[in-house]
Amino acid sequence: MRLFDRNKHDAIILDDIRDMAFLGDHQEKLQGKYNAKVEFASTLGGTCAYSKYHFQVPIVATVNFSTKNLDFLETHDWLKHASNRVVVLEEPRSCFCMLRDKKATLLSGTHFLLLQSGRSSAMPVISEVVHPLSLNFENQRKVILLRDVKKQSWDDVRKQVRNLKGKKPTVKLLRRVYKNFSKKGRVVYKYKKCGRKPWKVTKGVESFLLRRLKALRCESICTATVLQRELVNEKGVDLEASTIRKVLTRNGYFWLTRAQKRKYSPDVTAQRLAFAKAVLRISKAQLRERLSLSLDGVVLSMAPKDPLERQNWCAHGDTHMWRKRCEAASPDLAGNDAYGNQVPLCRAVPLWAGISEGGFATVVFHKSKKLCTVEWADIVNGGKLINAIRSLSPTKPRGPWWVLCDNETFLRTQVSQAAHKDQGISLWSVPPRSPDLNPVEKFCRKALDKKADQARVRSTCRTKRAQAVAASCAGGRRKVCKEVVAKKGAMARS
Repeated sequence: MRLFDRNKHDAIILDDIRDMAFLGDHQEKLQGKYNAKVEFASTLGGTCAYSKYHFQVPIVATVNFSTKNLDFLETHDWLKHASNRVVVLEEPRSCFCMLRDKKATLLSGTHFLLLQSGRSSAMPVISEVVHPLSLNFENQRKVILLRDVKKQSWDDVRKQVRNLKGKKPTVKLLRRVYKNFSKKGRVVYKYKKCGRKPWKVTKGVESFLLRRLKALRCESICTATVLQRELVNEKGVDLEASTIRKVLTRNGYFWLTRAQKRKYSPDVTAQRLAFAKAVLRISKAQLRERLSLSLDGVVLSMAPKDPLERQNWCAHGDTHMWRKRCEAASPDLAGNDAYGNQVPLCRAVPLWAGISEGGFATVVFHKSKKLCTVEWADIVNGGKLINAIRSLSPTKPRGPWWVLCDNETFLRTQVSQAAHKDQGISLWSVPPRSPDLNPVEKFCRKALDKKADQARVRSTCRTKRAQAVAASCAGGRRKVCKEVVAKKGAMARS
């Protein structure tokens, strides 16, 4: 060791047990921090840890020709065979290792200091990564000797053995070492193949990933693979997709469901913004007076009567299940309805209904999915619409009334407008494609989704809970309009 010259030699080869004992006494210093790059060289003479961050040069550990320290393993001195020897030849700027298969491996720019007594042979090195809580080769042998030769208990063995951190190992670890240790050699660790690999991203790469994420997610689906491709094309840096996900997660971005709904054109956005501002300009009392009824048509679906069709209907929308990969073709796991949203008329329950702060009221159940102008005029002239409004206790029991509705064509024909005028009803139109601004849409989505039949719909709507939900949906209209104004016309989530 004293012959080592840092300016002359690039590596150290140890071939004496005493040199390995020296390294064994300085295991803690060589190991360094837990996340430091530490390598362990295991040979027939023992296992030693080394790190180029401590010595600034790599250390190669070998064993002398003597194997008397390994007699208990019943090994033989295989180095006596010339075919198994590794010869190191020193060159001015390179070192050649002649292996047993007569192939030459060039180690460019490497000089070695041979700590041997005039010999040029060295044993090949086995390098592995070991967990700091594991045992080196010396302590592995000690476990075997204490159990097989001295017949000691596991607790007694544990008191005399130390792991790479210098602490007492667990009994579970000792049992595993004893089981895996064989007469042919040491315990083979596979620690290098497990765990997370160290990674580090520069600030420039991190800012580029965040900038491209914000730009691409507004145009298309932006995944970690897309960002990986963008990073290679722009920066020439190839990162794993998992590393990119770590960067995004660390900055507060997560893979969540899309929360926002449809996008609107500038004209529709302006209409929505004007509608929401008009609602906010009036007081709550005036809004209660004007919103006599929030009207809309709904088509509910009934389950099929056939048992198999009913199972397929219930499985509509189920995309995932727990199964084995080999069970993909199993008929027992079949079940789906590709046209679950297309409800035939025989299983449809069409109706027109409305809500206000007074609750929910049904206007009419009809046979076809759509109403025509004549049918709607007969409904209005027959007093069904007025009866629904009066059942919700409006502020003006005798009218006139305002009815909030969408842009159905038959509601605005001349015949329908004449019927509305005769009954003292005025229509209050919501902007196109704006279900969030019509409270009845929210109520139908929550309370009336997939009811079995007309009787069940009627009984559900008569309950106090349904009336309270309807009143809450109608009363929350100002909150929705505030959110629309805050988003400058975009769709509200509430």
